Amino acid sequence: MVLEPRRYTATGVVLVSSLSEEEAIAAVEEVVPESERGERLAGDGWSNWLRSDVRGGLITTSYPYKSMTIQFYGATRSESSGSMVAVVTWPEHSCD
Repeated sequence: MVLEPRRYTATGVVLVSSLSEEEAIAAVEEVVPESERGERLAGDGWSNWLRSDVRGGLITTSYPYKSMTIQFYGATRSESSGSMVAVVTWPEHSCD
């Protein structure tokens, strides 16, 4: 699945290069019902839910649910900051 911002609206073309993490999470939560993804696995509030790991100019941010995890991979350098890739994994599911 590839998620991109809406490029065209009734009023014109939108030139936005990427979705924010919040927009991507909202889209995944809309597509994957809570019965399949499970509840969020951390305390209350946005900052208590996410988990980030910074290593050398790269950042990985994980948003865990009971049955899946959404991970964002990006760069910390100002010229290329922001998430570049989002990966959704279901540990209990196999692609075999």
